[in-house]
Amino acid sequence: MHPPGVEDALQTDYLRQAVDWCRRNPQGKWTAEVTRPVTTLLEEWKEQPEPELEKDLRQLCAEGRFSIGALAFHTTPLADRLELEMLVEEVPRLRRVTGAAIRCAFQHDINGLPWPVTEVLLDAGVELLITGINEGGQGRVVLGRDVFFHWQGPDGRCLPVYNADHYGAMNRDFHFMEGSVGAMVRGWESYRQKLVEQNHAWSFALMTATMTQPCDCNPPDEELVPLVEAWNREKAGPPIRFITGEELLPRLKAESSGPLPCHAGDWTDWWNFGCASTPFHMAMARRGRRRLRLAQRLSKEGGGASRLLGAGARVGRAIAAAREKLALWNEHTWNPYLSVMYPDVLHSRLHSDQKYGLAADGFAWADLAARHEMERVSGNPVESRGFSSVALFNPQDHAIHVTPRVPKEWLEWNASHNQAWLFHQSARLEYLGAGGENVAGSLHCGGGFLVQGSLGGGSGGRSTANGFGFFAQQAS
Repeated sequence: MHPPGVEDALQTDYLRQAVDWCRRNPQGKWTAEVTRPVTTLLEEWKEQPEPELEKDLRQLCAEGRFSIGALAFHTTPLADRLELEMLVEEVPRLRRVTGAAIRCAFQHDINGLPWPVTEVLLDAGVELLITGINEGGQGRVVLGRDVFFHWQGPDGRCLPVYNADHYGAMNRDFHFMEGSVGAMVRGWESYRQKLVEQNHAWSFALMTATMTQPCDCNPPDEELVPLVEAWNREKAGPPIRFITGEELLPRLKAESSGPLPCHAGDWTDWWNFGCASTPFHMAMARRGRRRLRLAQRLSKEGGGASRLLGAGARVGRAIAAAREKLALWNEHTWNPYLSVMYPDVLHSRLHSDQKYGLAADGFAWADLAARHEMERVSGNPVESRGFSSVALFNPQDHAIHVTPRVPKEWLEWNASHNQAWLFHQSARLEYLGAGGENVAGSLHCGGGFLVQGSLGGGSGGRSTANGFGFFAQQAS
């Protein structure tokens, strides 16, 4: 488990190793659990092509020996609907470029997903969600292991789910560390007894194989294929073969009798307690998301071009950067496994500092985009002195009732209006409390409307006209 930025780089290297591993082992098959490493690799190929590797990847996908999961990365209950949709937005491109079917999604290790993900996955053409939940003190498997059921979404549609064993079960329970068929036989006897006690209903046992040590987020295990070949050659137990998620689905359907049990509701991820350990950055990320949604909505509004040179391209880049950083903040890994016991060792600090940076960078880029867009929609000059009004924009689709407040000195001080001043004041408004002065009393803001109020107070009206002002605060 590495710091977030380093992990991105390593995962593309692991994909290269996985393609090579499949080439050297004709019976081997590999599943890229999430799409982010694959899309990162495609971006690297734009700068430094690897035509032979790309050809091999396409061939393996065509042969069904290389599979790609549909989600970009493991997420948390912190993600909103738009961030959930981000997780599958690369699926059409990956299907087109690699030829992979991408009909399965994986949520290994993690013990829950937000309920709306059912709709998101079904809309992306996903036919099966496979879990490999970790019960290591942070949650339990819903409905038990090796259970095939329908998870009914908020819209009534059902997503097929298979609750598999904990990821890495093959390496762990078959004692791969010992590196012998005899050790695998002992492991199988214990595992078979566990299946009997669970009233295992299938003619097969699905187990995932990862790197033996360490098992998390690593490349293929070079000892895996030789051990499996020796097991099968010696007929030490049931034959072992490699499959992908796409191969599992028809087998599950063929062995299922009658309609699948159907369950509805949120699948709470009890393992996401890490977010509570970072309250300041958690709040920063939430504020950043509000400003990002504001910038995105304002970017669709009229009002003419910005008077700031180069602002148009800058806003687009800022929105893209904020969108990625804030989505990655919601990624499941909060800190490395040793951070609870040793929070101040270098490895823990490297990881936590990079994680905190996602919230900080996301907020900063979202704030820049929101300020630029509010300036543009308000029609403000690049620089001026004094104020005649303050414009507020409600970026939500529904009306809200707010009592806007601004710093008291705005009414008294003939302040300069420029980009440096805007950055300082937007930070102040985020934390402004009862010490502020009412801008225009209580305002009713229709969704998507710009409301202009005089600094002297009074009742604001609803108007699509540009007001002279600079700041908008999303209220809930």
